[in-house]
Amino acid sequence: MDLQLTGKKVLVTASTGGIGKQIARQFCEEGAIVIINGRTREPAEKVFAELKGENKNVFLALGDVSTDEGINNIISAIS
Repeated sequence: MDLQLTGKKVLVTASTGGIGKQIARQFCEEGAIVIINGRTREPAEKVFAELKGENKNVFLALGDVSTDEGINNIISAIS
């Protein structure tokens, strides 16, 4: 399926497992620039490394989207 997402930037929150991880994978397959997000470093880095091996346009932004500090961390990572 071509959703015409090549080169589009996508932040997938809670992408360290389950549905979020699969959504991130699908965006990668569609050619999007994907930003993996999670609250905990180890699981986020694991998914990041896995998807980075399949798509060079994958980045990591740690932070809890339910806190101001977490949101600021994410913004800093993707800026």
